[in-house]
Amino acid sequence: MRRLLFIFITALVPFSGTIAQTYLLDSPELYIGTSHGATASMVYFSPEIKQDILLGYNGGLSIRYITEKGKALQAEINLSQRGWTEKGGLYSRQLSYIEVPLLMNLFWGKKVRFFGNLGPKAAFLIHDRTLADLIPEEERKDQHREIDHKFDYGVALGLGLEFAARRQCFQLEVRANYSLSTLLESKQQYNFSNHMNVALNLGWMIRVN
Repeated sequence: MRRLLFIFITALVPFSGTIAQTYLLDSPELYIGTSHGATASMVYFSPEIKQDILLGYNGGLSIRYITEKGKALQAEINLSQRGWTEKGGLYSRQLSYIEVPLLMNLFWGKKVRFFGNLGPKAAFLIHDRTLADLIPEEERKDQHREIDHKFDYGVALGLGLEFAARRQCFQLEVRANYSLSTLLESKQQYNFSNHMNVALNLGWMIRVN
């Protein structure tokens, strides 16, 4: 857990110099768009469970509001498939969430831009699907039962490349997500049961004002 917090704090450092400068635009810019891609997911269990990567879908709608040069606020509503696969393929479970990130978007460049997204996210479990279950009844553990907490919250950090063409933007982003909430009651077998995943998305946005 300390290592994860260190990585998150370190990721904030490159943004600090940019945030300190303010250049207001003559006219704010409003963009709407969509993005679609894939997630590679695991769950951080403590005590540890050996796992393989579980692939899923990630995508939805986004809105970006730019008032300053190189800075924007971005809100999204996504369908995000997460979960875990236990080593050996005996048990695999996919959890689908409606997810709402609220992000600070920072970018550098004109036609070709590098950008970063950083901020909190909240999500709600809408579908719980068991993909594989070969666990004998007498060997079942806490992670094989019903999820205790359907509401999920955490942080997101993304880096990407954007191509601007007239009033449109085309994006490629890699985003890391870590949940601060747990799936299971901590007083049961596991002290922690937190989602962690990486998403790779292609996006398109168009200016509407």
